[in-house]
This record gives sequence, C-alpha cells and structure tokens, in this order.
Amino acid sequence: MRDKVSVLAANEAPDLIGMLAIGAHGALIGISQVAPLLWSGFLAESLAGDFNVAPRMFQDQLLPIISHIFEDMQPTSPVGVATLTKETLRQLGVFRSSHVRRPDLDITPRNNKTGSGRPHQSKPY
Repeated sequence: MRDKVSVLAANEAPDLIGMLAIGAHGALIGISQVAPLLWSGFLAESLAGDFNVAPRMFQDQLLPIISHIFEDMQPTSPVGVATLTKETLRQLGVFRSSHVRRPDLDITPRNNKTGSGRPHQSKPY
C-alpha cells in the first residue's frame, strides 16, 4: 500500500518525529514558512532514518520557534499569530521590524521573548 498512497503528517508538534519514524512520507508543516531551511534539514534527517540527529534538531532549533509563535496564543491575547510570526522572523534576522498593519497589534513587551525562549539559528548538526 505504501507505493500507492502517500501519508503526510500535518503536525509540527513533537509527535511529528514519531509519525516520520513509523513511515509517514513527509509532512505538511505550516510553520515551515519560518526558517524553511531548518525544517527541510529536519525532514531530510528524519526521512533518512537518522533519529539520533533529528530529535536534537527539533529540540534545539525548531521547538524554540514553535514555542515563540504559539506559546502565548490565548483567546484573550491582543497579539495574533501574524504579529508573533513577524517578531520571530525579526529575531532570526529576516526582518528589521515586526510592525504589523491594523487591525493586528504590534508586539508587546510581554510577548517579546528574549533569552532561552528566543528562536535562534543554531549551527547544523
């Protein structure tokens, strides 16, 4: 059946590694718009069966990005996913500003992560 049907995991959470380990052909990852080279490297390692490197890549490089964007997504939060995505891209050095147009609101000090929660470009494994 594997040669007739492609199974793509649609999840960027930690269980994505397990889905790839048991045979998913790939993944549909919306958040891969942020740091696509990191995500493609992770998928390449996973699909090649290197489950020593892939989990470390996920933990060290990708999970901070996921956490930065989705951590404060609460129904009462004034800051939306577009704002958090732009702030993540700013911290990664892709954008100079995370300013968003109305009706979205700009990043707030509470949502402006620094330190260990900040996304970063790590050296490749």
